[in-house]
Amino acid sequence: MSMKRYDAFKQIHKGLRALLYDTALYLQHTDFSSYEEAELAFDKLESVLKAFHLHAEHEEGYLLAACGLVNPILVKEFESEHEKGEFLSHRLRSLVMVFKYATCTSSRLEAGDAIFKSFNEFIAFSLYHMNKEEEKLNNTLWSHYKDEEIMAIQKKLVESIPTTDLQFAHSWMLKGNSNVEVIIWLRTVKNSAPDFVFKGLMNLAESILPEERWAKVQEGLSEGAMVA
Repeated sequence: MSMKRYDAFKQIHKGLRALLYDTALYLQHTDFSSYEEAELAFDKLESVLKAFHLHAEHEEGYLLAACGLVNPILVKEFESEHEKGEFLSHRLRSLVMVFKYATCTSSRLEAGDAIFKSFNEFIAFSLYHMNKEEEKLNNTLWSHYKDEEIMAIQKKLVESIPTTDLQFAHSWMLKGNSNVEVIIWLRTVKNSAPDFVFKGLMNLAESILPEERWAKVQEGLSEGAMVA
């Protein structure tokens, strides 16, 4: 039985997937004949595009850079896919501008439909891309780096992220990961980070997670403390 290796992508990718799914449903519920409803939807959409842009930047600066030392051809492939993601983001922002310059309800509805379909394409591409990263980039990292080395690279990546952006990412990671995964994450932070970091993440989890999920996470942490 092979030993489970450290996955530097799974936790953040589950958060990003949750963000995509949530925004897709919000767009489906949006009445694009209402300028006010559309503006709220566009705020959520922009949050998604910013999050994926920053995620790609951070990956390229650290995890892809590490892969590039041993497999530069593979990294070029993923950098090209990041460029496609940027293209899809620019197209969405252009369609939002089309909506904002629309002068009648029918034009706004048409633009809203185009935005919805374009975002579906962004989702499809992003889900495919993240799955591919988890397979090919992980295999490359696992073949050439120890888990401790991968964790050290990821630690530097996280430390490079501004607090506001990091809190946004953590919010969706809490929403997108299972209770067991959240418990393991919180235990790891408690054992490896300053106390104020752990307390901040606990406060965020309490404010983000539904009451039932939060109760199960607290129970899991208490059990872990008793075992330890």
